[in-house]
Amino acid sequence: MYDNSLEKKLKLEKRVRTEPPSQKEGISGLCQTINQFFINSYDAEKKELWGRNYIRWLQLIGFYICFYAGLACFFSAVWFTWFRVILNADDPIYSGEDGMAWTPGVSHIPILDPERKSTLIRYVRSNETQVGMIREMMYQDFLSGYEPAEWTSENGNFIDCTEGRTDPDIEKVCEFKLDYIRPCVYEDDYGWWEGEPCIILKLNRINNWEPENYESIDEVPEEIRDVWKPDVITVKCFGSDPVSRENLGDIEYYPQQGWSFDYYPFTGQQGYKSPLVAVQFMSLPHRMIVFITCKAYTKNMVYEASYGLGQTKFEIISD
Repeated sequence: MYDNSLEKKLKLEKRVRTEPPSQKEGISGLCQTINQFFINSYDAEKKELWGRNYIRWLQLIGFYICFYAGLACFFSAVWFTWFRVILNADDPIYSGEDGMAWTPGVSHIPILDPERKSTLIRYVRSNETQVGMIREMMYQDFLSGYEPAEWTSENGNFIDCTEGRTDPDIEKVCEFKLDYIRPCVYEDDYGWWEGEPCIILKLNRINNWEPENYESIDEVPEEIRDVWKPDVITVKCFGSDPVSRENLGDIEYYPQQGWSFDYYPFTGQQGYKSPLVAVQFMSLPHRMIVFITCKAYTKNMVYEASYGLGQTKFEIISD
């Protein structure tokens, strides 16, 4: 008779070796491992945990608390300086005699390119949607800040300078109302619907910068002698090339052809709004691109086209 006891024994040993441990055995092994870890970590004789007694652990914990607290204070100071000083909207970065930065640049709106890589203004006069987009862009992005509701709470700091500054206190701000640039106003689509578009100009703010008068008529640049007035930063727009100058047509300026000295210097006064000049082009050619330069004129104005100092440039084409 065939004895298969040896074969059964081999099969049994193989099954024992290949069968996974039960859940209870796995938990027990894990507990033993954890227990052994803590036994090896803590020296009961020296009363040390991972090679340190409680005094050294307190010293280490105290060091890291002080280190990270100091790090947090440092970065808080950096963020405060960045957002409250460098990026303060009422306090420009440039102040004092900072080389070319000691003269203001000239800005204009609208700028239709959202990434501001192009100064081309192209529009279709009969396109109500596009004209409406330009109107809303000019108002929402910039001109809405000149509405009375934006500064009624600060009215005590404003004075009326339409007849000249009557209060010598430079902390008092000459108010600037949107009515001053009428007819270049919201309800008239800033002239775009009628094909007589308005471009709004302003001088960028420079702390403590004050315009200077030309000392004599001979110092006044020839191109503005017929319109120059004392105590006014004269502005003049013209074609940037001979073809544009020939086809630019008539231009109107509101409220006057420049910015009054009464609004300067800017010293960070509460509620200060830069004065504006609306330039209305009355007879632009149809389907022809016109290259335009607008310059500001005072004795101490510096011009640098690449930085927009003292001037701004743009192009307009009406389809």
